[in-house]
Amino acid sequence: MTGDARDPRATALLGLYLGYRDTGTEAWLETRGTSMHPLVGPGGRMLVAFGATPSRVGEVVVFERYDGIVAHRLVGSRWRDGREQLIVKGDNEADFDPPLSLEDVLGVVRGVRREASGPVLRRGLSGRSARIIAGVSRSAGRGARVARRVAEHSPAPIRRTALRAIPTLARAPTRLMLAPITQESGAGRR
Repeated sequence: MTGDARDPRATALLGLYLGYRDTGTEAWLETRGTSMHPLVGPGGRMLVAFGATPSRVGEVVVFERYDGIVAHRLVGSRWRDGREQLIVKGDNEADFDPPLSLEDVLGVVRGVRREASGPVLRRGLSGRSARIIAGVSRSAGRGARVARRVAEHSPAPIRRTALRAIPTLARAPTRLMLAPITQESGAGRR
């Protein structure tokens, strides 16, 4: 089959965001998913500095993936074939995303609003707190990967139970780390 099966709206949005990246525009984007919960979830907003590149582990980067725009935390990097690959993961996800190149990054999140007109939250997006959250998230992702490998070699009833429990258990440490930040911003009143 030839041609692009991409949703025309997704193509148009990606074109807009590529233009923003080229001009260094900052823009507020509405959030839809739950992969960065509790920091931000559906109905929230992210202030994206398009064209910015991440300078430290812990920052939240925006990139195109899965026929849409995704914002996930940078939890590490590695070198493969002479190129740096960025390792990203949603705070509320057990698994890592496929590696990114710096060219894949559309921008960096500089602020979030948990509600459309709520206060702007910047804590947890950069600095020491963001690096700690990234470290915990990366460790939880690695733990989930190891636990899945172990579960695959377990008897069927144990395997099924473990495979259902692993994602929930892998999300818990990052949620605990983010609880003080999100409570401080009034996020707990939801």
